[in-house]
Amino acid sequence: PEVVVNQTSDSLVDFRVESNNNTHMLFVDGSADKVGINTAGPEVSLDVNGNAIRIRTAGTPSSASDFGVQGEIRWDADYIYICVATDTWKRVAISTW
Repeated sequence: PEVVVNQTSDSLVDFRVESNNNTHMLFVDGSADKVGINTAGPEVSLDVNGNAIRIRTAGTPSSASDFGVQGEIRWDADYIYICVATDTWKRVAISTW
């Protein structure tokens, strides 16, 4: 089962979720195919109006050719990994300061 907010292209319904302090805690712009978090005017596919995002679980590709899709991001204690093409990973070392 699922809840459908915009069934047809004729409706192009925007959708929002309010919190106690924010009328646009989550906002879906139905006509522009954009999602905003903490913003009423998302400018890209996913627009987060805040100073941090979080990927909760560490994940280390087993090799530079491990399974992955372009744009996927993973991390562990030593590196940030980015999949730059199908099954093609690059990484950058993380250090303390």
